[in-house]
Amino acid sequence: MNTKVFDTVIRWLSVEEGGRCLEIPFKATKYATQIAIDGNRIICGSSWSVFCYSYEIIESLKTKSYIRFLNVEQAPDILFVGTKFQLFEGPKKVAVGEIVNIVEDVNRIEL
Repeated sequence: MNTKVFDTVIRWLSVEEGGRCLEIPFKATKYATQIAIDGNRIICGSSWSVFCYSYEIIESLKTKSYIRFLNVEQAPDILFVGTKFQLFEGPKKVAVGEIVNIVEDVNRIEL
């Protein structure tokens, strides 16, 4: 089981960059998306989805966000501080990010 929650900085791609045509999912607790690490969407033989909760806007299209795997029962232990990742909605890359911390007190986060 992998219930780790990670604190990240995410840069959401603009529409001109091919990103989301709607607003960024700010404080949307139900936002789940596929993750890629270093451009690889197949990780340990599968594609993986994460919950993403953006809790602070740093600047336009840049947020502080928490992520954790959607399937905590089988998720691999492959995310670490410094890991760079990309988020996808179907075939469309919508964001790039980096893990900056592992959240110790996950009880305060509603993911």
